[in-house]
Amino acid sequence: MKSRIHILIQKISENMYEREHIIALSLLAAVAGSNTFLYGAPGTAKSLISRRIASAFEIEDYFEYLMNRFSTPEEVFGPVSIKALKEDRYTRKIESYLPNADFAFLDEIWKASPAILNTLLTLVNEKTFKNGDMIQHVPLKVLMSASNEIPEPNQGLDALYDRFILRLVVPPIQQAQNFHALLQAKPSAAKIEAADDLRIKKQELQQWREQIHQVQLPAEVLKIFDAVKHSLSDSFEEHAVYVSDRRWQRAAYLLKASAFINDRAEVNLLDLFILKRSEEH
Repeated sequence: MKSRIHILIQKISENMYEREHIIALSLLAAVAGSNTFLYGAPGTAKSLISRRIASAFEIEDYFEYLMNRFSTPEEVFGPVSIKALKEDRYTRKIESYLPNADFAFLDEIWKASPAILNTLLTLVNEKTFKNGDMIQHVPLKVLMSASNEIPEPNQGLDALYDRFILRLVVPPIQQAQNFHALLQAKPSAAKIEAADDLRIKKQELQQWREQIHQVQLPAEVLKIFDAVKHSLSDSFEEHAVYVSDRRWQRAAYLLKASAFINDRAEVNLLDLFILKRSEEH
């Protein structure tokens, strides 16, 4: 498992300068089913990272959409069925749209209207979509998003932002040698051709997610969780940092996933560094 994931990360990271760590964490979150938000200025390869991550999985239906302030529900959730309307039913044709995707990438996510974004709440967390008078299960296994901004305050988007467990800053290239290599390189391919024995299959992904639950959190790790929780509580008036119970639980599962793909039966202290990266913004 460990060597396979390492090779897969190397493959995804080809010609992606100073992005390997971000790719590794994004792939970890994808395996764990944790939603990922990439934050950074335009042109820092956020979209490319997401498409490369998608290439690591066996996918039946991929959905990608560049959101903007004029985005409509029809463009994200599918058009209203005219045939159903004639039968006095209001349903959407979700084929090839987000409710039917097993991997989705929403670019410039916070530019869409709050009305559309809040419709995502149950879809990304409970994996259900209200289509007319029916509640449909959605097959979404991995959700990635990106933007050069974070949600505006007082827009009612806190709940959705909270559902992005991993939040990573994607900065411009820093090292001169990598910058020079970028200047001389041809544009990187959006997809990688991973060998079939490397690509993560749907069936094994489901099995992995069940097995991750069996990974243990030892007492020394639980003590650190307690210490961080108490520290945030004690400094709430000063920093106003709130962490929901859901976010604590998903963060712990992410650490378990890290231990699992490293062939360990319990989380260790090194896994905890992921928590720092999960709150970069």
